[in-house]
Formats: sequence, structure tokens, C-alpha cells
Amino acid sequence: MTLNNHDYVTIHQTIHNKKQSCVTIKGIKYSVSLNKNGYRCIKVPEVGTFIEQNPNKSTVYSKRAKAGEFITWLIKERSWGLIVNDEVINQ
Repeated sequence: MTLNNHDYVTIHQTIHNKKQSCVTIKGIKYSVSLNKNGYRCIKVPEVGTFIEQNPNKSTVYSKRAKAGEFITWLIKERSWGLIVNDEVINQ
């Protein structure tokens, strides 16, 4: 499956909207779950896992998340993606 920037942002917005428990992308429904540290994530087979930034670490992105920015990482098998405040930085 190939996702476009709109799909990435839709997943990102779902992760950061605590009222949403799922998202439908390309006709397939994906549930929001919590990772082992309690942060919201969505697993999209063949693409990767989208996960909200942990604001309690000491990284630059953690500090930005703690300051109120919405940051989502995409963890793939051999690479990563990043979405910040509805902008796809890397996919």
C-alpha cells in the first residue's frame, strides 16, 4: 500500500485527537492503540507504525511536543518518517 501526504496527515491528526479511536484510509479502518509506554499509535501493515512523540524525553522533538507541537513519527522496517503540526517532513 502506498500512502500520500493527505493520508499521513489524516493518521497524524487522528493520533493527536484523543476523541478519535480509529481512522479509515483507502477504505480500510485502523484502530488507535497504545504502545508499551502509553503513547498513541496506529499500525498500518506494509507501511509502518505511526506513533506520537514522547514529550518526557530529553530530545529536541520531545521539548517541542512538551511545548504543544503535534509530532508523529513513522517507524518503518529500514527508515523513518516525521510529521510535525500537519506537515510531512519525511516519509
